[in-house]
Amino acid sequence: MTGVLAIDLGKTGCRAVLFTDGVRGAQVRGPGAIGLADTGGAVRAMDAINAATRGWATVDAVSAGLAGMGKAREQAPALAAALADRFGTEQIVLTDDMTTSHAGALGGAPGAVLAAGTGAIALAVTDAGVSHYVDGWGYLLGDDGSGFAVGRAGLRSALCAHDGRGGSAELHARATARFGNLDGLPWVVHGADNPPGRIAAFARDVADAAHAGDPVARGIWADAGRALARTAAAALSGGSVTTAFVCTGGLMQVGDLLTGPLDAQLARLAPGVRRRAPLGDALDGAHLLLTRPDLPHRTQLRRSSTKEYR
Repeated sequence: MTGVLAIDLGKTGCRAVLFTDGVRGAQVRGPGAIGLADTGGAVRAMDAINAATRGWATVDAVSAGLAGMGKAREQAPALAAALADRFGTEQIVLTDDMTTSHAGALGGAPGAVLAAGTGAIALAVTDAGVSHYVDGWGYLLGDDGSGFAVGRAGLRSALCAHDGRGGSAELHARATARFGNLDGLPWVVHGADNPPGRIAAFARDVADAAHAGDPVARGIWADAGRALARTAAAALSGGSVTTAFVCTGGLMQVGDLLTGPLDAQLARLAPGVRRRAPLGDALDGAHLLLTRPDLPHRTQLRRSSTKEYR
């Protein structure tokens, strides 16, 4: 039997699953890593993978999509060597987590995919394999409409209320319930192992406040939806893709709070384009990218044995 380990490493969580002769097994999960482009990114990525796959032994091949790989490809050699040592295989495929999400969401077909979780990024891939990325610049420079952006906007409103500068009393109450006295919030956030993930977690509270009718929280989600629509429209235009379009990522679970403004803005910016339901997830995409060399994502992959990386 052939065992392919598929890995999806994001900034908030790490998921892994073993495909045995093409059949997907049970998923395991662990904490994520801040991103490959950050200091110590490769080491922290392997720490997250090791934590999620603790107890697993050798496999025939590994295919991994990792946050930040697209902008930190120089990390590939160290990661490939570490994965080879950990899982006892020379067959490694490494790419960014957006490429695995794209392949999984569209079943390996060309089109555009918007992924919104802790960060936000869109990728369009043409029939010829030309790729066009939009955003994904990280929480300091981009990730418009992301979970981080929503959480930060919610916390800023809570701090405004804390100071008496307006803001939302509802978000202030929810931030206090989550973090304690907000006088200490800067130390809680900046002292966290993963500050973007800690801030993005507050997006859940912003969603709860919006569902409870808080107008500030509802406005934050509307702004996020419109920002994501602009990202998607730029990917569709820049990638010359006018048909298949899918949204993925944990932020989509919020539902109409986000997707309503997103769809309305997208209809204005890219008339005729409609969201489709994803066919699969990033783990399915990782498996496809290793087993299907004919897919149009080949320029995003570091494929073959780890000897290529050394």
